[in-house]
Amino acid sequence: MSNDDLRKLWEECNQAIRVDHDNSSSWLLRGQAYHSNGQWAFAIDDLSEAIRLAPSDVKAYGLRASAYYCTGRPEVAMADSQKAIDLDPLSPDGWSHRALRPLARW
Repeated sequence: MSNDDLRKLWEECNQAIRVDHDNSSSWLLRGQAYHSNGQWAFAIDDLSEAIRLAPSDVKAYGLRASAYYCTGRPEVAMADSQKAIDLDPLSPDGWSHRALRPLARW
């Protein structure tokens, strides 16, 4: 994704959040954009808000697990991965991040 595309996505997500602050999908999408750009702290904040608004959102838990892993917080990442698995044992969102476990000091 180009920088212009990413900037436009953030602007549209910001507008969607201003219009409906309680729309978990907008928080998830913006968190995903931050995640894709390596802005882990912003991603964690937005994904946490998406989870607060939609506590059964497996994708948000999986992405937040990845962001926590990337910030050197494998214990928290593991908890989010497990929550994603608990919510949907067939979803790859939790399992894919648990696969990183051998690479970290869990």
